[in-house]
Amino acid sequence: MTLKTFFQIPLVRFGVHFVIVAGFLISIWHFYALWEMEKRIDKERTILDILVQENSDARNERDYFTSELYQEKYAKQENFKVRGEEVIDTSVIEPTSEDEVGNYISPVVSEEKSNPVKWLEYLFGKQER
Repeated sequence: MTLKTFFQIPLVRFGVHFVIVAGFLISIWHFYALWEMEKRIDKERTILDILVQENSDARNERDYFTSELYQEKYAKQENFKVRGEEVIDTSVIEPTSEDEVGNYISPVVSEEKSNPVKWLEYLFGKQER
Protein backbone atom coordinates (compact mmCIF):
# COMPACT_ATOMS: atom_id res chain seq x y z
CA MET A 1 0.00 0.00 0.00
CA THR A 2 1.38 3.31 -1.03
CA LEU A 3 0.85 6.62 0.60
CA LYS A 4 -1.43 7.73 -2.22
CA THR A 5 -3.71 4.77 -1.81
CA PHE A 6 -3.64 5.14 1.98
CA PHE A 7 -5.02 8.69 1.81
CA GLN A 8 -7.72 7.60 -0.67
CA ILE A 9 -9.40 5.51 2.02
CA PRO A 10 -12.58 7.41 3.09
CA LEU A 11 -12.02 6.86 6.81
CA VAL A 12 -8.47 8.24 6.61
CA ARG A 13 -9.67 11.22 4.56
CA PHE A 14 -12.37 11.92 7.12
CA GLY A 15 -9.81 11.63 9.96
CA VAL A 16 -7.36 14.01 8.30
CA HIS A 17 -10.09 16.56 7.58
CA PHE A 18 -11.40 16.20 11.13
CA VAL A 19 -7.91 16.84 12.57
CA ILE A 20 -7.47 19.93 10.35
CA VAL A 21 -10.88 21.41 11.27
CA ALA A 22 -10.40 20.58 14.96
CA GLY A 23 -6.96 22.23 14.91
CA PHE A 24 -8.42 25.30 13.25
CA LEU A 25 -11.23 25.54 15.85
CA ILE A 26 -8.78 25.05 18.72
CA SER A 27 -6.58 27.82 17.29
CA ILE A 28 -9.57 30.18 17.03
CA TRP A 29 -10.57 29.36 20.63
CA HIS A 30 -6.99 29.92 21.82
CA PHE A 31 -6.72 33.32 20.06
CA TYR A 32 -10.07 34.38 21.54
CA ALA A 33 -8.90 33.36 25.03
CA LEU A 34 -5.68 35.37 24.54
CA TRP A 35 -7.69 38.38 23.34
CA GLU A 36 -9.95 38.21 26.41
CA MET A 37 -6.91 37.91 28.67
CA GLU A 38 -5.24 40.94 27.06
CA LYS A 39 -8.47 42.88 27.51
CA ARG A 40 -8.59 42.01 31.21
CA ILE A 41 -4.88 42.85 31.62
CA ASP A 42 -5.44 46.29 30.04
CA LYS A 43 -8.39 46.90 32.37
CA GLU A 44 -6.32 45.91 35.40
CA ARG A 45 -3.44 48.14 34.22
CA THR A 46 -5.83 51.08 34.00
CA ILE A 47 -7.06 50.38 37.52
CA LEU A 48 -3.45 50.02 38.69
CA ASP A 49 -2.51 53.39 37.16
CA ILE A 50 -5.46 55.04 38.91
CA LEU A 51 -4.53 53.45 42.23
CA VAL A 52 -0.88 54.47 41.86
CA GLN A 53 -1.97 58.07 41.21
CA GLU A 54 -4.32 58.04 44.20
CA ASN A 55 -1.56 56.59 46.35
CA SER A 56 0.83 59.30 45.21
CA ASP A 57 -1.78 61.99 45.91
CA ALA A 58 -2.41 60.53 49.37
CA ARG A 59 1.32 60.54 50.13
CA ASN A 60 1.61 64.15 49.00
CA GLU A 61 -1.34 65.14 51.19
CA ARG A 62 0.15 63.28 54.15
CA ASP A 63 3.49 65.01 53.63
CA TYR A 64 1.75 68.38 53.40
CA PHE A 65 -0.43 67.87 56.47
CA THR A 66 2.52 66.65 58.54
CA SER A 67 4.81 69.47 57.43
CA GLU A 68 5.80 72.23 59.85
CA LEU A 69 4.48 74.86 57.46
CA TYR A 70 0.95 73.42 57.58
CA GLN A 71 1.08 72.90 61.33
CA GLU A 72 2.06 76.53 61.82
CA LYS A 73 -0.67 77.69 59.45
CA TYR A 74 -3.25 75.54 61.25
CA ALA A 75 -2.11 76.85 64.64
CA LYS A 76 -2.48 80.45 63.43
CA GLN A 77 -5.98 79.75 62.09
CA GLU A 78 -7.01 78.20 65.40
CA ASN A 79 -5.53 81.16 67.31
CA PHE A 80 -2.80 79.14 68.98
CA LYS A 81 0.51 80.79 69.66
CA VAL A 82 4.11 79.68 69.83
CA ARG A 83 5.85 79.74 73.21
CA GLY A 84 7.32 83.13 73.77
CA GLU A 85 5.20 84.72 71.05
CA GLU A 86 3.36 87.89 71.99
CA VAL A 87 -0.09 88.32 70.47
CA ILE A 88 -1.25 91.83 69.65
CA ASP A 89 -4.97 92.60 69.86
CA THR A 90 -5.91 94.28 66.57
CA SER A 91 -9.58 94.72 67.40
CA VAL A 92 -8.78 98.27 68.53
CA ILE A 93 -7.36 99.15 65.11
CA GLU A 94 -9.72 97.20 62.84
CA PRO A 95 -13.37 98.18 62.46
CA THR A 96 -15.77 95.90 64.28
CA SER A 97 -18.64 96.14 61.79
CA GLU A 98 -19.32 96.83 58.14
CA ASP A 99 -20.96 100.17 58.97
CA GLU A 100 -17.67 101.70 60.00
CA VAL A 101 -16.05 100.62 56.73
CA GLY A 102 -18.93 101.87 54.57
CA ASN A 103 -19.06 105.37 56.12
CA TYR A 104 -15.60 106.39 55.00
CA ILE A 105 -15.55 109.59 52.93
CA SER A 106 -12.42 110.42 51.02
CA PRO A 107 -10.99 113.89 51.56
CA VAL A 108 -10.74 114.54 47.81
CA VAL A 109 -14.24 114.92 46.38
CA SER A 110 -14.36 114.71 42.62
CA GLU A 111 -16.66 117.07 40.76
CA GLU A 112 -19.43 115.34 38.80
CA LYS A 113 -19.69 116.59 35.24
CA SER A 114 -22.65 116.22 32.95
CA ASN A 115 -22.39 114.20 29.78
CA PRO A 116 -22.45 117.20 27.36
CA VAL A 117 -19.66 118.88 29.33
CA LYS A 118 -17.58 115.71 29.12
CA TRP A 119 -18.12 115.57 25.34
CA LEU A 120 -17.14 119.22 24.88
CA GLU A 121 -13.99 118.69 26.88
CA TYR A 122 -13.18 115.58 24.87
CA LEU A 123 -13.80 117.21 21.48
CA PHE A 124 -12.00 120.49 22.17
CA GLY A 125 -9.09 118.93 23.96
CA LYS A 126 -9.31 120.23 27.48
CA GLN A 127 -6.81 118.19 29.39
CA GLU A 128 -7.18 117.39 33.04
CA ARG A 129 -4.16 117.70 35.28
